[in-house]
Amino acid sequence: MNVIYIIADQMRWDVLGCNGNKIVKTPNLDRLATASINFSCAYSGNPVCVPARGILATGCYSHKCMDPSAHNFNGGEILSRNIHIAKLLHEKKYCNYGIGKAHCLPYKKNPGFDVYEIAEEGRIPWQQSLGMLADDVKEDYLEYLEKAGFGRMQRAHGIGNNDPRAGQSPLPIEHYVDTWATSRSLELLKQHISANPKKPFYLQLGFVKPHAPYDPPAPFDRMYNPTKIPLPYGSSVDLDDRNPNARPFIQNYMINRLSDMAIQYSRSHYFGLITYLDSQLGRILDFIENNNLSNNTMIIFTSDHGDNLGDHGIFFKNNFFEGSVHIPLLLSVPGLKKKINIETPIGQEDIVPSICDVLDIDLPNTVDGKSLLPLVDGCQKHRPFVISQYGSGDKMILMIRDKKFKYCYARYEATEELYDMSLDVYDSHNLAIDENYKTQLIEMRNTADKWCIENSHERLLDDTGNLLKAHFDINEHLVNPKDVMGIRQW
Repeated sequence: MNVIYIIADQMRWDVLGCNGNKIVKTPNLDRLATASINFSCAYSGNPVCVPARGILATGCYSHKCMDPSAHNFNGGEILSRNIHIAKLLHEKKYCNYGIGKAHCLPYKKNPGFDVYEIAEEGRIPWQQSLGMLADDVKEDYLEYLEKAGFGRMQRAHGIGNNDPRAGQSPLPIEHYVDTWATSRSLELLKQHISANPKKPFYLQLGFVKPHAPYDPPAPFDRMYNPTKIPLPYGSSVDLDDRNPNARPFIQNYMINRLSDMAIQYSRSHYFGLITYLDSQLGRILDFIENNNLSNNTMIIFTSDHGDNLGDHGIFFKNNFFEGSVHIPLLLSVPGLKKKINIETPIGQEDIVPSICDVLDIDLPNTVDGKSLLPLVDGCQKHRPFVISQYGSGDKMILMIRDKKFKYCYARYEATEELYDMSLDVYDSHNLAIDENYKTQLIEMRNTADKWCIENSHERLLDDTGNLLKAHFDINEHLVNPKDVMGIRQW
């Protein structure tokens, strides 16, 4: 069976029509959902790019997946003991194609693809300019733009890669990054079915968007009227009794300096990117149908993490608010049930085991995830909760999400959060400070502590086996906003 594994970057779960969105147009995602199992309660195991992609590639929890010496904000290399899904399939004689955003370090280190072409949003030349990367490492999409006569045009609008402002892309749609990734993928698949019609293929397509900058190509930049876009949930005031790691992001990303209209403008462009990506997914689905591949091709669509989009006064990710950590996950497998929704909380680490289960491939003993197929059959319960983690050292945070509650723990002053997700979808009311929920808080804290012990998470435990508490000045972690805005390659 062929496998197509599509990973978007920074896509929230609630922008899909099949997940209830009434504003954003996602006809092809909804089309895929009619042939899929929709895991509508899927969570990122680490809501930032590199660690999340390590989980998506290996099925391991991020603290086991990445080099612990570099497992921090957004770095680290996959440990050699952990096996990339591309390598597993290569050993089973698959033809492997990795196209688009991979975001695994070091850049261009091929984990098992026959063709490996990447788009990293200018990070490679930026790191080369700082002497962090050898000059002979090439970013394939930038090479393509140079040859097409659009070199150095990608950032001509002056909006940086971690910048909440929005605008139209300077590039025509036919040369936009995910158009390139989709076109290149289709070229390779056409060549494959012509030259190797009986050999299975594995395509890993990494969409760069909807990660900032929010710069959809025309006409998608004007698809949604900003004045009709709802404002975000909550405000920065909400953070007074919550995760301290989120507080620096208010100043860092200048949301308090953005007017309501500016925020709506950014959100409308993010939604434009979603519909643009949906159109590229449509090209993939059309190819599968037109080439009679539907009956022997598994399709997975997901994201590494989400984007707060202004919720709680924050853009982007790096925290456990739903916009940041709750992701889409559609699994289409020939022969399995279709058009069903599973609300059991599941994690990114469960995707690789599910692929291997479908293909009858033995899992490496390093894998932490569990196959989702028994959930589809309704014959077996999944684990009782899902976890997510972020950061390192004193700034580490951990999330436990079960069927009803979400619990978050930050080492900073042992800050705790508790949300009743059956009543509070967007984390509006922190129940950790409510005496009526003391029993539930203790239960979730004990669950977190037990999980850390069972999974050898020493960086969250003290010598007695209890969750660590740290003290530091949170204000020292604020940066000058001007350092984050403007032209920036990463």
